[in-house]
Amino acid sequence: MAKNTYPENVLALSYHVDYWNYIGWEDSFSKKAFTVKQQEYNRKFKGRSNCSPQLVANGMEHFVGSYSAKVKTKIQQYLNQKPENSVYAVRKKEGSKVDFSYDIEGDLRDKKIRAVLVLDESYTQIDRGENRNRTLKNSNIVVGEKYLEIATATGTGFMEIPKIVSGEE
Repeated sequence: MAKNTYPENVLALSYHVDYWNYIGWEDSFSKKAFTVKQQEYNRKFKGRSNCSPQLVANGMEHFVGSYSAKVKTKIQQYLNQKPENSVYAVRKKEGSKVDFSYDIEGDLRDKKIRAVLVLDESYTQIDRGENRNRTLKNSNIVVGEKYLEIATATGTGFMEIPKIVSGEE
């Protein structure tokens, strides 16, 4: 599904894994941590192997992300469910970091806050490998992720902005 076809209250995130980096070019957004995240989901859902593109719906199930009819059905299914918690967040960029505060309504037991830094869009010119001479458009690229333990319903945190976002890398 294209970036702009999701309902406004659906947050589609693109985690770039690093296990394809051997095929001729290295994905500058890939991270070993995202490969590990995919492997953990695969174990959780008792999958036989990792797949790309993999879609994880609401942290509850996974399937091949190019099955657009299933994606639309699952999005609607989860949108029809009442969430256990409501989270209100405010963020502010300060130099090379993003500060944020949050307020949570609902049961906090066994919950964490996941903060993500997302690059809206990027184009990558590919010189080698199976995508040689193509320009790839990537959307909603996760460039940072942090989990915070929830001690109280109100809290703060921050995330460093990675150099790949500012072009300093």
